Amino acid sequence: MAAPRPTVLVTGAGGRTGQIVFSKLRERSDQFAARGLVRSEESKQKIGGADDVYVADIREAEHLAPAVQGADALVILTSASPKMKPGFDPTKGGRPEFYYEDGAYPEQ
Repeated sequence: MAAPRPTVLVTGAGGRTGQIVFSKLRERSDQFAARGLVRSEESKQKIGGADDVYVADIREAEHLAPAVQGADALVILTSASPKMKPGFDPTKGGRPEFYYEDGAYPEQ
């Protein structure tokens, strides 16, 4: 009897690196049960929109529960996304300023 395949959850599966990792795990479906976690329905559709792709905000534990439940391994490929402060005008020269939303700093 074959051993059960470990379930691997890839956070950030809609990003550049996340898509590659998620795709490679799916290609090895005889070895792994891949799950993806993305931020939006749009990202979910971009990577195939299957039932093994979950849409959730990683900052909200209750949103993560269905994706994490039963996972044997976690590949964390999410990253903080800085936002440009309003009011920057590239025609005036200077550098834009950026900020992170509360709870979305790289250290968190």
